[in-house]
Amino acid sequence: MGKVHVSEFDGKARSLINHYQNIPEAMSNISYEPYHSLNFKEFLTWMDVQQTDGPKFKTWILDSVTSASNTAILYQLWKKDKQVKTSKAGLPVTGFDELNAETVFFTDLLEASNHLNEKFGTNIIWIAHPVSKMEIVKEEGKLDESRRYESISSYGYKVPSLIPTKFDEIYRMYVEKIGPDKYRRLAHTSVFNDGNIVARTSIGLPPIMDVTDGLYSAMIKLLKKKEEDVASAVK
Repeated sequence: MGKVHVSEFDGKARSLINHYQNIPEAMSNISYEPYHSLNFKEFLTWMDVQQTDGPKFKTWILDSVTSASNTAILYQLWKKDKQVKTSKAGLPVTGFDELNAETVFFTDLLEASNHLNEKFGTNIIWIAHPVSKMEIVKEEGKLDESRRYESISSYGYKVPSLIPTKFDEIYRMYVEKIGPDKYRRLAHTSVFNDGNIVARTSIGLPPIMDVTDGLYSAMIKLLKKKEEDVASAVK
């Protein structure tokens, strides 16, 4: 995979470093930069530099879409020239300006990611942490009903639909209980009707993968088995 750079919006970069701190080879190949609403402009400038000068890493990880979405909204609120709309308690609340800014930000970020991948061969990995949302379902002649669903964006409705169009591999991660105090991690690669969450694979992975021992190792194992099955069928 080569050198990896993490643009970290979750505030958990330290846990990544702690995990690899005793593996010198990994530490020499991992770099990261934490971002929040106060230094969000630095991230935008950094992305411009990567597109013009070319990245010094092979893989770029955005962690996470959900937190970056929140940061973009907050940055827009703090930088707004006109009066910010507030709640009855006096707290700032989002409006169409913030939601539009979030959409434009991610549209631009997707275009930049495509550029890095196509021009420099950079691997692009985006992580998202789905959040629960509620919507009111209105149907004529019936009482309004509330429906809970999950989205990779805390605020807007366009971003969760835009992002999946640009990625070949999308995995929906779950934890499944399989016994008393025993769990396993699963990755779904085929989800088409889970609110705004989708999953798909373009390399022929099975609909569900056991990734308890790690996503990468599970993928390599399954792809090798697929190659062996094809070779055996040819013979």
